[in-house]
Amino acid sequence: MIRLSVVLLSLLLFSLSGCVGLGKMLSQLPPELQMKEVGKTDSASPFAVSRDGKIAAVHEEEIEIISPDGHVVKTGKIVGQRPNILSFSHNGTLLLAALPTATGSSLRLLTLDGKVLAEATLPGRVTAALWRDNQQVEAAALNIRRSSDGTQLTSVLYDWDNSGTPLVTTLSAVTIHSDLSKLSDELLLNTLNLSLSPYGDEIAYSMMKDLPKFSPYQAVITRRIDSGSEHEVTRTSVGSGGPIYGPDGDTLLVGDSRSVTRRVTIPDGREIYAWPSQGSYPSMSPSGKYLFLDGHLYRDGQTLATFPKESRAEFLSNGSGLVLLYGSRLYLVSGLEDQAAAKPAANTKLLELRKLRSQGVISERDYRARRDKLKGQK
Repeated sequence: MIRLSVVLLSLLLFSLSGCVGLGKMLSQLPPELQMKEVGKTDSASPFAVSRDGKIAAVHEEEIEIISPDGHVVKTGKIVGQRPNILSFSHNGTLLLAALPTATGSSLRLLTLDGKVLAEATLPGRVTAALWRDNQQVEAAALNIRRSSDGTQLTSVLYDWDNSGTPLVTTLSAVTIHSDLSKLSDELLLNTLNLSLSPYGDEIAYSMMKDLPKFSPYQAVITRRIDSGSEHEVTRTSVGSGGPIYGPDGDTLLVGDSRSVTRRVTIPDGREIYAWPSQGSYPSMSPSGKYLFLDGHLYRDGQTLATFPKESRAEFLSNGSGLVLLYGSRLYLVSGLEDQAAAKPAANTKLLELRKLRSQGVISERDYRARRDKLKGQK
């Protein structure tokens, strides 16, 4: 009886702690924002938000799909290890899950009721995965090999059309000889991140470099999808968050594990704004008006609301709010006044300008002048 009472008391305290956490966050919200709990997750699990507001999360070893009206669909017990990445297709009808395996990773394509449509087994641990459209998937993976000579990191990019074997491109291979070679696999995996341009014509990724006579750093690189040509935009400290593209497609948000998060221009890396935050898991609203960095919600560069530093967030595509993960609970924060992102990929003239710039046919100055002229014609 005493043991049962202790268990009940522990459950009560756990429940109350969640309520107190929500109560404290609610008390710090400005009047225009509202917040409510919408779901739960297993510890250290990913979540994803579709363009129509559905949420995918892992709860009690199942992937759950939470509709905007609160309806929950359980997809069945996960076969294999728990996913480390979830991502909806653009139209929200399919879900991509990346799952660690004993020898690498598995990419699994699921319907929203849990049916497996396709699966690909990959060497290396997938650290980022995104959809180029409703079929094509880009995934970045890191192979870690340790020896007495140092730690070798091989970064690869997988291009998968949801059928057959993914195409493989080696992005980099570097051997770390410094003290950073002793970092845990988990920390090393955080050095390879991936983002897709809103135009769909290039990606930005980060990778570690450890050159002789230089301090190790994390390079931020853009890569054209059509040609594979690359350009190093900027450098940051090892273990930093980002990059993620700004909605204009010509800027990147880059974290820094030692100091500030910067928004820099492509391709010259010129800083145009900075926030006093490391930016471990940055997130930007569709128009760029709002930014979520290490628990701080910024609006037009000013702090609007503060949440626990460990929380993560993803903005809704219509700009009305964000989904926030803190601990094992998911919350919907509404009342934001943003707008849905435009669809710049339809502007073929601008796409051609971006291609000419990447080829060096036109200068950056000429590109910006022509781009601004095109935007003025809208």
